[in-house]
Amino acid sequence: MSLVIFLKYSVVTSLPPLASMAKYVGGDNFQYKSMLKGGENPHSYAMKPSEALLIENSDLFILVGEGPDAWVKKVSSSARRSLFLLDSITSEGMVVKNYHLWLDPKLIPKCLLLIAKAMGEIYPNKSDIFIKRAEEGREKVHSIISHYKSKVKEIGGINV
Repeated sequence: MSLVIFLKYSVVTSLPPLASMAKYVGGDNFQYKSMLKGGENPHSYAMKPSEALLIENSDLFILVGEGPDAWVKKVSSSARRSLFLLDSITSEGMVVKNYHLWLDPKLIPKCLLLIAKAMGEIYPNKSDIFIKRAEEGREKVHSIISHYKSKVKEIGGINV
């Protein structure tokens, strides 16, 4: 069995889009690793024992918790701290119709904020920085939505 050593606090995610969100919020304060690289089918992925060790050695493990990464839910309890995004979002009364949270522009800001709060528990003195980055991400998402809404409005009534 090999030993995984992280030089910084580590964030491990089940899926690449979650790692991207974590990197956006956490910047250079963490070392990041996504269990899937992007070419695999997450719905039929078979985790390796070395990946279970990676979760166990992580400071924060981020996963959706159902759907595309349900395969990893049973080992997530071995992590020092796990963030189940779907559970956290639905516990606040939000309705989630698609487990692919990173595809919903209304859920991305919520995911960023949840990640920021979890990172702030690891680095309390940098909590404000993480929250600020999550808020900046929210503003970027809102800006993109507004841009596309205005473009759709411009072509309203045109048969395509």
